[in-house]
Amino acid sequence: MAHLVAGLLLVAVSVMAAVQVIGRLDDRTAVLALTRDVVAGQVLSAADLSQAQVAADADLNLVPAERLPQVVGRPAAVPLKAGSLLSAAQLGDSVWPPAGKVRLAVGVPAGRMPADVTAGATVTIHPAPVVGQQAPPSAAPAASAAAGSDGPVRAVVVAVSQAPDMSGWVVSVLCDSADAPRVIAATGGEVSIVVEAG
Repeated sequence: MAHLVAGLLLVAVSVMAAVQVIGRLDDRTAVLALTRDVVAGQVLSAADLSQAQVAADADLNLVPAERLPQVVGRPAAVPLKAGSLLSAAQLGDSVWPPAGKVRLAVGVPAGRMPADVTAGATVTIHPAPVVGQQAPPSAAPAASAAAGSDGPVRAVVVAVSQAPDMSGWVVSVLCDSADAPRVIAATGGEVSIVVEAG
């Protein structure tokens, strides 16, 4: 008889645990997430998106998974990172780069950048002297970060890819508009692509 009672109690506990788990699952909702990086202005496809479960009361203005058909074909207003959750504010006409900023590409020779630099990293770009010129003295740290100063330029990495000739890297960065000429000069004359703020 004791074994029967113990068995019934075990079944009851299991049922209660299952009900609690199901209840917790019901408190979650499916939203859209990014499966890969998307640049600002790129039209989203179904392959760019997946589903993720979040707390139903999360007040993040996230896009419900059921709205996938309405999202496909719309442009990204800002760069989107793989694994991030999609919010409604990130859809629409591109607002990238922000006003007062420029996005440009910098050629970086091999050995002149840490191997683990990735998108989102804040870096400083130091000008290398042109062959035959003497290197300028180092600027004070406070001055080096100031827009329009003569020191290194502070920037945020947008993307990193290997140079076509495998000699180094092409680093896409976002920096202050006033610093763009110095960033271009810091590449030692290599081609840089500047995207003006619209």
